[in-house]
Amino acid sequence: MILVFLICNSFTSLFAHQQKEVYGPDNRLDLYQMMPNKFREWASATAALVIWDHLAIYQDQAYLQSSNLQTSMKVCADEKFVDQPSAATCSGFLVAPDLIVTAGHCLNPVEKSCGRRAWIFDFALLSPKETGRRIPLKNIYFCQEILLRIKDQGPPWNDLALIRLNRKVEDRLPLPVRHQGIIPDDADLVMIGNPSGLPTKVAASGKVMDNTNNIFFKASLDAFGRNSGSAVIDVNTGLVEGLLVRGSKDYQVDPKMNCLRPYFCQEGECQGAEVTRISNFFKEQSNR
Repeated sequence: MILVFLICNSFTSLFAHQQKEVYGPDNRLDLYQMMPNKFREWASATAALVIWDHLAIYQDQAYLQSSNLQTSMKVCADEKFVDQPSAATCSGFLVAPDLIVTAGHCLNPVEKSCGRRAWIFDFALLSPKETGRRIPLKNIYFCQEILLRIKDQGPPWNDLALIRLNRKVEDRLPLPVRHQGIIPDDADLVMIGNPSGLPTKVAASGKVMDNTNNIFFKASLDAFGRNSGSAVIDVNTGLVEGLLVRGSKDYQVDPKMNCLRPYFCQEGECQGAEVTRISNFFKEQSNR
């Protein structure tokens, strides 16, 4: 009952990363690029899950020690973001001053805590000159306890987790979420998270593709591995409708260059990225 109260009043892996895909043009943007200001505000409430051993601490700063996208994933040198660090293992977002939502498969099921991993806010590029490797220590948080973790191995394919942080986040607002009902079929979507472990990216122009399943909906989102846990938001209402959990392949081999390029879906070619409905949290707690 305590958990129910917390959720209802505050919502105002290191495992294999499921692959994703790009629909139409690649709409992913860094935060310094042109976009509505509300997207940046929403992005401030998102966080990246990073292995603690990839951080070097010096005074009041942490420095990411991880390979860039080209080196770590063999992405072709002329693709977007190849010089940026690929450090995050999953994505998440703030729903209360000390509560983070992410995908259930982002957490190791044999651990009762998040292990040697940190949640980092503002892992992002705010200017084209930034590298994304320097993180103020005040933006780094740890998992105090896992309040809820569900990862179904088969239907209904529920996939979500709720984590209490080690302290409250006081310099940004949590994201409002849908408590009940379902997303409108014609909703415009934006997804905010860490595709391929990169600094925060905003991917707009998403649309609902299949709204029939009670546990998740399918959408045309420019999603990649490690986007798991990313907030999927209705652009018009500002409500989080769900979190990215599954998709099709994200990269394909360029045989001439022997490197990877994003996989682009043509009309009707892909079935859509799968988004766990955020309202499932309330359903799960009412069943306990």
